[in-house]
Amino acid sequence: MIKHETASINVMLLVHAAMAGCAKRAEQEAERLQKNSSLQPFRTAFNEWVTAIIYLFEREDELFPGHSGDHRPDAIFHRDEAKTRIFAVNREERRELYEKLQGVLDVLNVEIGRTSIIRRTRQHLFGAVLSLRIAQQDYIENERVFVLPALMQSLDPQKQLNMIRALLVDNLSNDPHWILDWIRQHLDPEERALMAGFEEILVP
Repeated sequence: MIKHETASINVMLLVHAAMAGCAKRAEQEAERLQKNSSLQPFRTAFNEWVTAIIYLFEREDELFPGHSGDHRPDAIFHRDEAKTRIFAVNREERRELYEKLQGVLDVLNVEIGRTSIIRRTRQHLFGAVLSLRIAQQDYIENERVFVLPALMQSLDPQKQLNMIRALLVDNLSNDPHWILDWIRQHLDPEERALMAGFEEILVP
């Protein structure tokens, strides 16, 4: 059970749910493709998915201790070998995820200029999207089981709140709450109710 009263970092479980939901939608659009059908519905779903995960990954690198392999003497996990290994695995799974993402882009690049899909491309595209979704799920599982508990153990509640607020409120955007809107869109009603509780403490 996720409770926003316990730790603000628990909102990442809802971020993960949104990532999984967005991936499922892109996979469904890829599965619906038939010979001579338009690629546009898939491109729309895929672009939304990729825009969100790239933003989240880049911000996590900036904000989450250990994500970018910080080895400074004063780094939070510098002397903790177990946590250092956790983040090393996390970075490796991130690298694999980016490779799978490139695999989808490679298939789409072949289709530039085409207004409809051919059977061979549909098969390649669905396979590439499925591989990307599985890689993302592996990344989510590692973050949920190992990374988030390590951060929760190492950061006091105020630092957790500041970190999550900086992740989910994009002050460099014309719409600072776009990532919160995206998350909410891919949650079920119960999860949206939980998200509303988190937003009360995340959004000043």
